[in-house]
Amino acid sequence: MDPNDRLRNMEEELTRNRLKTDAIEAALQNILTKLDAPRVNENAMYEEPSSGRAELAEEAENNVGESESEVLRKLSRVKPATPPDFDGDREKGRAFLNTCSIYFAICGSLFPNDQARIHWTLSYFKSDRAARFANKVIRSVSKGKGNYFKDWEEFEKTFVDQFCPKNEQLTALTKLEGTGWYQGKDPVDDYIDRFQELIDLAEYDDDKTIVIKFRRGLDPTLQNQVALLGDGAPNFDNPEGWYEAARKVARNREANEAFVETSRWASRSSARSAPISAPIRPGGVFVPIRRQPPNVPPPMRNSTPPPSKNGPAPMDIDRARGKDSPAITCFRCRKTGHYARECPQAFDIRLMTTAEKLELLPEFLALADVIGDPPAENPSEGSEHGEAEAEEAEDFAIRSR
Repeated sequence: MDPNDRLRNMEEELTRNRLKTDAIEAALQNILTKLDAPRVNENAMYEEPSSGRAELAEEAENNVGESESEVLRKLSRVKPATPPDFDGDREKGRAFLNTCSIYFAICGSLFPNDQARIHWTLSYFKSDRAARFANKVIRSVSKGKGNYFKDWEEFEKTFVDQFCPKNEQLTALTKLEGTGWYQGKDPVDDYIDRFQELIDLAEYDDDKTIVIKFRRGLDPTLQNQVALLGDGAPNFDNPEGWYEAARKVARNREANEAFVETSRWASRSSARSAPISAPIRPGGVFVPIRRQPPNVPPPMRNSTPPPSKNGPAPMDIDRARGKDSPAITCFRCRKTGHYARECPQAFDIRLMTTAEKLELLPEFLALADVIGDPPAENPSEGSEHGEAEAEEAEDFAIRSR
């Protein structure tokens, strides 16, 4: 083999070995950083286990024959989110404790004992009540009084008492007796989440009671639709079935409303742009005619002259009052446009002139001849009628003068 080729091969081999060595060193450095993370101070009250570091180092040495990317991929670990800084707010205490519990569940091997977990948790007590609580614990430990908390369970109990809401169960029970937790206009998913949280805090374990409470707070229309599903309706002792059925009915209703709205819009658009039939031209060519929009009359101009600078003109005020005045109604025929004294249907002999009465008299006489003589009456009645007729004739003659 040519010496130049040998030299080239040796350089390539050295380069590959150097890359592998760098990858192993980077992985070991990452492992050491993780192992040193839970240490609170130099005078920690626990010893770091040597077995975990030895196993990781052995794993790194066994990966010498692999590429750099494969080594880094195998040596990588899940990195859960660390809890946020805590200031002692009771409304945030439960969320902070849940975050710590999740971190311990994923990275529990990094903490050799409960004291390591407690000190790691106290490192996030940064301000206000939380900082004062952490200072008290650290001062007690630094004075040589031993561990402030016996184990994690005792620390968690103290944390709940100091930094979580008081009487959560009683508050939830009281709230469930009111109406403030009802769905209202909220989405059904938000209502279910809020209801489940209240049920969990109230420690309800009877499924029938849970279903009754859930139906009471659910939107009435949605509740009726779920209850009337027929064979698909959930049982009265199946809360999970009611949750899923409510979600399904709500999704179907939203989809139907969207479909109806889309169909209505499409029908309006097609009605505007739909072609109408047109006569076929002699050449046999059919030309569709687009429907024209209806002729909208132009807006009427305001004929009222603009008001003067010193205020509106008197005629403008009169015109405005005239528009608001009610229409004239006849009290005789109940029609509009004239008064009762001008009613064309009026027939009152007392309102007639002498010429009108003389003109009307022959017609009455002719009508009397056609009808004939009235039937015979009793003498007493006849005398009374005669006297009445005489009085009317006398009154008529006096008025006719």
